[in-house]
Amino acid sequence: MERGDAASDQIESTNCRLNYTQNTVGGVLGFLNVSLQIMSEILIVLLAFAGRIKLAVLAGGTNLISGVSNGFSNIARFRLSIAASKPYFMKINVQDNSIIQKDTPDSKLIKEAIIVKNVCLHYGTKAVLKNVNIGFKKGGKYALIGPSGCGKTTLLKLLLGWLPDYSGTIKFDDVNAKDYTIEQIQKQISYIDQDVFLFNTTIKENITLGEEFPKDKLEKAIKDSALVNDLRNMPEGLETFVGEGTSSLDQENADIVEQSLLMNQELTLILVSHHLSLERRNQFDQVYELPTLNNIV
Repeated sequence: MERGDAASDQIESTNCRLNYTQNTVGGVLGFLNVSLQIMSEILIVLLAFAGRIKLAVLAGGTNLISGVSNGFSNIARFRLSIAASKPYFMKINVQDNSIIQKDTPDSKLIKEAIIVKNVCLHYGTKAVLKNVNIGFKKGGKYALIGPSGCGKTTLLKLLLGWLPDYSGTIKFDDVNAKDYTIEQIQKQISYIDQDVFLFNTTIKENITLGEEFPKDKLEKAIKDSALVNDLRNMPEGLETFVGEGTSSLDQENADIVEQSLLMNQELTLILVSHHLSLERRNQFDQVYELPTLNNIV
């Protein structure tokens, strides 16, 4: 954290110096620009009254002087921006891809299970998780239930590698989860929130994120996300524009999505919920209930 703050302070300091220098130089150049234009116009007027040049040259001369002066001002400003950008580029370490150790395709795949053993986590003096022991077999369907604040979502973030400062161990098969990079985890584990961010563009663009997918995969994504009935009521279909106002799943559609995930035999599902009905519980291989801690370290 301290190293991040120091790097941030250094970048902000560089940016502050850039703005100060640009404003100072811009003010000086602006003053010189106006002064030179006034002097040039006075000279042109005097020459015109002396009969040395025509009065019509006044307008043309003024525009020419203004254009040249603005050009020099822009050059000076761009020169300052390029010079001030050097510290940013100096922070970039270019690596030779030929010497980067690459994993084989199967070396980081989770093949059997995720094991959480004696995991504890604190936010300051507040205990969020304490001695959690849970297992998730590949392909299984699991639910984490409990009241708000008991650490359900926090546990998911630990599995995703987002919160590395915990005690205890999390293993993917026999490998410590901390030996995985965030990128390696994200290739295998996805986090879906009930309230999701939607870009202010079409439904299709929100699904594909600008990439091209076969028609059958796109149709499957629409079916699995419970969009089929909604699209039928939209005149523009997949080309309908959406945004944050339509980002929340209603309960009916949430149930459809949940049922679709439960039916997918290839998927390992970990669902977070405040409570489950007895009927819903029976659809999971295991339901783990997390207690609320008393927040004593």
